[in-house]
Amino acid sequence: MVRLENAAPCFLCDTSTDLTYLTSDNFVALVGLGPLVQDYSVIASKAHSKSMADVSQALWDERRDFVTAIRDELERQHGSCVITEHGRMAVCDDYEHDTHCFHAHFLVFPGSQDISGQATSYFSSVQSFDDLDSSLKHAGELEEYLLVSPRPDRFNIFAGPLHVPRQLARYLVGWQTGNAHMADWKARPDRVQAQSMARRLRSTFGGFDADTGKD
Repeated sequence: MVRLENAAPCFLCDTSTDLTYLTSDNFVALVGLGPLVQDYSVIASKAHSKSMADVSQALWDERRDFVTAIRDELERQHGSCVITEHGRMAVCDDYEHDTHCFHAHFLVFPGSQDISGQATSYFSSVQSFDDLDSSLKHAGELEEYLLVSPRPDRFNIFAGPLHVPRQLARYLVGWQTGNAHMADWKARPDRVQAQSMARRLRSTFGGFDADTGKD
């Protein structure tokens, strides 16, 4: 998808320090607006790659280590952690202006249950992998995909979208928890709540100063 020259700025290219809680050289973790669950997070590349499958192979180790560190801690706190990615998919209200849809980022749902079963009905095929790198290498061969990882050793790649609703992963998690009406983060951003979560996670992970924006 070609981004329009008059498209709105991508907020993932310049993440808000009040929402950010951990950074590495090439990736950043922040609490997402419209937190459906406690500590709902977004893990994004700093560069404007189209999807996580498009991230340079030179960054794969860093990507894996960064995601693993965050997942391990959130699983420790919440008991489970589902990670998803709408890879190269226009899933927001107006894709011509939501350029962040095409900025590589995972959605992280601590404490959530597997949504793979529900996601199956929206796609024509699914393949499963036991590690992140293999799943995204496969996803790199696809035009569009949905990644759903319910646990550290299972990564499902869905392809062939069939009338996929907007913000599918958020909708499925919301439906699962009885909060489907909160799936649209724009309608219910709850920024104050997100900021509070980010402050706690900065303390948990340590090292990121929201005032200076530095580790």
